[in-house]
Amino acid sequence: MHAGRFLILRHGETVYGAATHLVVMHGISSRVLRGLLTGRTPIEHYGAPIAPKLAQGSVSLKENGVERIVLNAAGGLHA
Repeated sequence: MHAGRFLILRHGETVYGAATHLVVMHGISSRVLRGLLTGRTPIEHYGAPIAPKLAQGSVSLKENGVERIVLNAAGGLHA
């Protein structure tokens, strides 16, 4: 993966590109996707990158490989 680029899977086709997407997820799948999009190192035991927990209802923005928490449901809005 390159900064500012990400993998898009569409109907079995692999496409690399830049686009805007809204993805609603929760639980471990959210933590893995966030880990992938931010370039975290895979955790050996799981074989996947795992981002830290966020409270249910939180909103984050990933841009150019950097995550910004827009709404932390446990602590309110962030600039």
